[in-house]
Amino acid sequence: MIEIITCLCGGTYQVDTEGKYHDQPHQCQACDSAKIEKNHREAISKAEALVAKKTPDRYLATDTTHPDFNVKLWERVATWEPTQERPWLGLTGSTGKSKTRCAYIMLREIAIGMTLPANNSGTKFSIPSVAVTSAYTIAEAVLAQFSDSKDSAVSFLYDLRTADILLIDDLGKQRNTPAISSELFALLDHRHAENLVTIWTANTNPEGIVNGMTEDLAGPLAGRIRECSTIINCG
Repeated sequence: MIEIITCLCGGTYQVDTEGKYHDQPHQCQACDSAKIEKNHREAISKAEALVAKKTPDRYLATDTTHPDFNVKLWERVATWEPTQERPWLGLTGSTGKSKTRCAYIMLREIAIGMTLPANNSGTKFSIPSVAVTSAYTIAEAVLAQFSDSKDSAVSFLYDLRTADILLIDDLGKQRNTPAISSELFALLDHRHAENLVTIWTANTNPEGIVNGMTEDLAGPLAGRIRECSTIINCG
């Protein structure tokens, strides 16, 4: 049986009441669409706030019109989208080329793009988890696992492994001791296996990043970085 229902907005819509125990729409399609759009905007705002909270003030205030900003690099970076084959983005080159600034801008763009419907109706949206770090901070966390800060260090490293989106700055500047090398391999190996989106910056290529590691880690790790990454060299 078809029943005509009047929505709160004054519009009407049809409902098949024969399946009365099944879920029925509580408002017209126009109101449904407006609610979905509103929820999406709110979710995007939350994603932007999450990224902003994790972005250092210096990079949060990036002015893309400033004459020192590397516009040409950003134009190349802006075209990147993570794929199943290459879910990582690597920005390499010398210091002062706006690598980190571009990485943080892209972090925001990817977080917005990964804010997706969490159910079939589109009334709820999931916001990706985001983690940011530097190679130095990873090294500090590895050492902290053997101190009174063990629990927070272990939790921090776990978050880096599992975050939906991870940004690692200055990869390769860490001192590749056995403990740091092992942790870095475990971190990137997990993200490689799970195809988790990863943005990294470095002054060197993947082979330089693993310099100083033992042979059984260096080759496989450099290979994973190359396999997963779209690498943009800014000179």
